Amino acid sequence: MTAERLEVLRQVDLIILEEIRNAGLYDAIWQAFTVLLLVRTVRVMADVRTYENVCGQSAVTSWSTTSPRSPPHYQVGMSRVHSVDAARSECNVCNSHMRRQKTAAMPRSVSLSFRVAEKTAAQLDELAAAMDRPRSWLLERALEEYLDVQQWQIAQIRKGMQELREGKGIPHEEVVAWLESWGTDEEREPPR
Repeated sequence: MTAERLEVLRQVDLIILEEIRNAGLYDAIWQAFTVLLLVRTVRVMADVRTYENVCGQSAVTSWSTTSPRSPPHYQVGMSRVHSVDAARSECNVCNSHMRRQKTAAMPRSVSLSFRVAEKTAAQLDELAAAMDRPRSWLLERALEEYLDVQQWQIAQIRKGMQELREGKGIPHEEVVAWLESWGTDEEREPPR
C-alpha cells in the first residue's frame, strides 16, 4: 500500500459516505466499508486506454444482521465513476450489500427511554455532530463503557472482601504505620 493509494481510498470513502447520505440511508446502515482492490480496470475512449483503480463497497443494516429474512436491497447509486482529483485517478465503484447468515447474527437490541437534562442533551448533540454519528450510537457506547467500569469495580470489591474473609488482608494498623512513615528518614516498605 502506497501513500498515493491510501489517498485514493480516502477520497473514494468520502464519496461513498456522501452518496449514502444523499440516498437517505446514513442512519439505516450499521456498517459500511470501502476496499481498494489490487486489480485495475481498462477503459478505452477514442483509441486511448486508461487504467483505473477499482473499489468495492459493502453496507450492512442493523436490520439485516438480526432478521432471519433477507434484508432489503439498497441501491445507493454509487456505480458511476467519480473523479478523484487529489490522487489524479478515477475509481470504479462496485456495490455489495452483505447478507449475514444466521450463524453470524448480532445480539438483538432493545429500546430504552430515559430523560436527561437539556445541557446533557445539547452536549450529546454537539458530540454526535462532531463525530458524525447518531445519538443512539454515542449513548450505546457510553452506557457500555460505564457498565464495564461498574462491573469491574464490583468484581474487585467482591474479590477483596473474599480475600479478607480468607485472612489475606493487611491489618489496618500496619497500613497506618506505613503511611505515617512517608517522608521520614525511617520510611517503611509497603506492607504485604
